[in-house]
Amino acid sequence: MKRACVAGAGIAALCAARALLANDWTVRLSGRRPSRSPTLVLNGVTIDLVRRLFGDGPLVGAHWLAGRVVRWESGAPAADVVEPAAVLEESRLCGGLLAALRASPAERLVIDDETPEDADGTWLLRAGGRQAPGPARRHRFGNRAMIVTRGALRGDPTIAHIETTPAGWLFLAPTSGGGAMLQAMVARLWPRPTDQVAAMLASAPDIDARFDGTLTDVTVFDAAPALAEPLGGDHWLGVGDQAVSFDPLCGDGVGFAVRGAILAAAVVEAIVSGLPATDALEHYEARLETVVAHHLRACERFYGGTSLDASWDSERQAIVASLAFMAARRQNRPGLRFGIRGFSLVPLSAIPTPQQSGEPGGTGSPEKMKRFRENRLTGHPGRW
Repeated sequence: MKRACVAGAGIAALCAARALLANDWTVRLSGRRPSRSPTLVLNGVTIDLVRRLFGDGPLVGAHWLAGRVVRWESGAPAADVVEPAAVLEESRLCGGLLAALRASPAERLVIDDETPEDADGTWLLRAGGRQAPGPARRHRFGNRAMIVTRGALRGDPTIAHIETTPAGWLFLAPTSGGGAMLQAMVARLWPRPTDQVAAMLASAPDIDARFDGTLTDVTVFDAAPALAEPLGGDHWLGVGDQAVSFDPLCGDGVGFAVRGAILAAAVVEAIVSGLPATDALEHYEARLETVVAHHLRACERFYGGTSLDASWDSERQAIVASLAFMAARRQNRPGLRFGIRGFSLVPLSAIPTPQQSGEPGGTGSPEKMKRFRENRLTGHPGRW
């Protein structure tokens, strides 16, 4: 019997449990749900992933967006991006994922609130989040923080706004009932984060005109990318934020959590199916490190290419140093040899190319290419 314990109660933990159950594992899901419940914005690819894993249930009650308006430089023209998105509380999403899991075969799923010190089963998947204890240490690539507050919305409830100020960037997402979530990314926190957000709003006319908030209640989150070391060991893997975490700039944190959980479940399935553990763990490390390196390069392009003030100098330097650090780690890595099909690890040669999928030269319709990218999941170096 294949048995695993998934330690955690967030998105990565629930998705890992779902993928393991799909591969006929017996799963113990252990961990308390975090007390804080941030508002999440799910992009189209992530929405499709959640639906494929759990159905429509977890998205019931979401507030739907049609797109966003982006102004990366003060005074520069704004860009309209048409892209559906779903806005909902993390607690609501996790509740929906858990409800869908409970519909799984009862004899193969056990849910409790206590996280064991040792795995109650063959494998332990550690998915407790950035702050969860474990055997790994974390390499943090910077010290930036995200300040989050809420208020009322003035304007179109289907359009989000992103605006860069000298002190950082702001993201305004409409929520249900005429509300709005405001995120402020900063390099260093002031003694009073509320004053910091107010000062940034004064430099962001688009968002300031649409946000009506008193700024009396804010929450601060660690927002610097990080990589755990090691990512796995004898019968355990780090999963989700406990393994790697990302700057919210990418807008795909939930998507990373879902894909990383699928990858972790596929890796342990491959090991119990006969793939040498050293090969499987090497692939897991190489894949996650590849994604982190891609993410850091995206951070370098943005933070190095916008007119941010001197408070960001240390963060820019940290990004440059982190890229050198990742290049050194990956220098002696062999090429990636595996991808994902369903919930299983397979050789990349077994994953169809666009030409093999009936799309000569990769010039199929945008919808066909979208499906190809999503179905391939981890076959592309920029994905899992």
